[in-house]
Amino acid sequence: MRAGALTSTDFLVSRASLLDLFAIQRQQRVCFGSDAYDLITLFSLAITPGTLNLKALHNNVLVGYIAAEINRSDKCGWIVTVGVLPDYTGRGIATALLLSVEQQLNLPRLRLTVRSHNQRAISLYERLGYRWSGTHRKYYRDGEDGLMMEKIVTSA
Repeated sequence: MRAGALTSTDFLVSRASLLDLFAIQRQQRVCFGSDAYDLITLFSLAITPGTLNLKALHNNVLVGYIAAEINRSDKCGWIVTVGVLPDYTGRGIATALLLSVEQQLNLPRLRLTVRSHNQRAISLYERLGYRWSGTHRKYYRDGEDGLMMEKIVTSA
């Protein structure tokens, strides 16, 4: 393990609540800049039935967040957002968040969209079994394409 690396015992993944909204908003701004969800959208994610919101804490500080919508009729989960503060990337937190969502949703398919230039995230998703399934042209506000990726979950 590299110096400064966290282990799974150094951070805790648990359900996020309305009390976490401002910390999640700060995390979103740091991770995504102009693509960050606003407080109203985050509130909507927090209260919408069929949405799973998880946080990763390190020393009681929110360092990661993931939200996933559940579509039971389509038997698919959609990763709406996943992000880890820059000082904590590369330490297994995003992997833990994604695997927690996968386990808790217990659905046969998961989907997400990622910026086409975000090779680090694409590599992570590929390591976890996600595969390219389509491209949304000019998906992001600045006109960058979004790559849709999908994972078939064998345990669901």
